[in-house]
Amino acid sequence: MKKYPGINKNYDSSYTIQVTTGYRKDPTTGKVRQIRKTVSVKGTLQDAIDKKLEMEHALKHGTFVKPSKTTLREYLPKWLDLRKGDPQDGGLHFGTVETYTAKIETIGHSDIADVPLQALRRADLKAFYNTVRDERWDGVTRVKRKRPLTQRSVLGYHILLHAALKDAEADDLITVNPARKLKGKDKPKMTSSFKATILELEDIQRLLKTAEAEASPQDAAMLAVALDLGCRKAELCGLRWSNVDWKTGTIAVVEQLIPEAGPMFQPLKGGEPRKPMKMHAHTMLLLMKHREAQQKLKWDKKHYATELDLVFAMQHRTQWKPKLGLPLSPHNLGVLWLNPLLEKAGVPHIRVHDLRHCCAALMIWNGESLVAIAERLGHADPTVTARVYAHLLKGHQEGVSQRLGDVLYAGR
Repeated sequence: MKKYPGINKNYDSSYTIQVTTGYRKDPTTGKVRQIRKTVSVKGTLQDAIDKKLEMEHALKHGTFVKPSKTTLREYLPKWLDLRKGDPQDGGLHFGTVETYTAKIETIGHSDIADVPLQALRRADLKAFYNTVRDERWDGVTRVKRKRPLTQRSVLGYHILLHAALKDAEADDLITVNPARKLKGKDKPKMTSSFKATILELEDIQRLLKTAEAEASPQDAAMLAVALDLGCRKAELCGLRWSNVDWKTGTIAVVEQLIPEAGPMFQPLKGGEPRKPMKMHAHTMLLLMKHREAQQKLKWDKKHYATELDLVFAMQHRTQWKPKLGLPLSPHNLGVLWLNPLLEKAGVPHIRVHDLRHCCAALMIWNGESLVAIAERLGHADPTVTARVYAHLLKGHQEGVSQRLGDVLYAGR
């Protein structure tokens, strides 16, 4: 049988291939030695020859990667650990890490979990997106969802896999990122069908009046700040009295509270603290009433966590939080705080985050500029604001036209 350099037949139906990948100088002898990569190929001699030619071609054009059997299940958790860190230093935000952890667990129970990175193809990703849209992991097995995932949610999986495989490509673990090859209808897209849930103006006013009349000073002040400032729920829970300037009547959102994180106070979603925002006098009055009630609670109770200096904190002891003044959990604000207020006021159900959308709607209805709205909400780019609230801005054009005409044709 004809022999081929670098190809040796094994006892079974396989061949061992040796390819020179580089050279190095022996520090002891000074001799230059070859760096070789050995690969086993099952099949015929022609299969082995084709594989050797493929490897040599990749080496010549700089696209060679060392063969590896690392799977998505093995790679993704390690990749996520490396991406953790301070967002200001390029690390992923804690909330993103939490979201990615849940998505990686879902991927770990999918058909692509045990596919080697180097064998992963765009068809595999397309099949996974279709599956995750219709099925979920219930802790034991995959079951059909009651409602398919939205395109926005499926896009979240694509963004995760694209980022992870991009790093794998940069680290020479794979030659091409298959997620980058998904084009057109195969690639999940951000749909424009999203519409924020917003209360009518009369419902917002009724909710505020009910909170002031029937709720605790903290609950009323919390609602007023959420609607006036438009902050996210983790930002609301992370407000400290040092962020409130009584002289100027402003509140600065500089951090957010993540109880599950290592350091409890984390940088904002955008990374940078927002500049102080002017608040309405009535909002500041409600805050003052809440502060007075909180101070009285501190004097009456010995076990109060004053060191955190939180504006909104636990006012009742539980078996999990026996000390007053401890942080509120952003995750159950709806159940423990907002839902009872909505029921008392008799207004439609909304999420805590929808208060932020209501704040934006109030500013749009009042004719504020996109730049001013984005600044108050903490959007780094006004185009984000325009995309999220496009359906409200369309309806607002009639008012813009009327005001513009009043200026153009004044005195006629």
